[in-house]
Amino acid sequence: MKLLVIFLVCCSSCCLAKLDQQQLETFSGVTKACFEELQIPAGWEFPTQALQDEKTITFSDRHIDFIVCATRKYNVLDEEGRYNTQLVKEIFLKSNTFDKQQVDEVVDLCYGDPKGTTLRENVAEATKCFFANKKFKLM
Repeated sequence: MKLLVIFLVCCSSCCLAKLDQQQLETFSGVTKACFEELQIPAGWEFPTQALQDEKTITFSDRHIDFIVCATRKYNVLDEEGRYNTQLVKEIFLKSNTFDKQQVDEVVDLCYGDPKGTTLRENVAEATKCFFANKKFKLM
């Protein structure tokens, strides 16, 4: 369960960016809690795949349930499916390795207004938007 995190990044264009050790440890704790809460067996590869090779990832109902769980534990998602965009930006920018403008652009585009009609639809659409539009890698 090492190196597991939603929604974080190595610039694919010109600069390197990544989550710092404290962020990875926090994510690992969130991941473990969500695995227990959702009764997901340890070793489930989705969180690692999402961080390392997000271009080929698909989002099943189980993936969306995990993302909902993790974003709630980070306190960035409320019950109505609205994201606290300022907090999402702060999480990315805490490591000082991400380009602020790139983070602001993708967070504002994808996490601003809800994209779906239900909580799960909103999370699915925001997640797809993020992976399609970000200009950086998570690891």
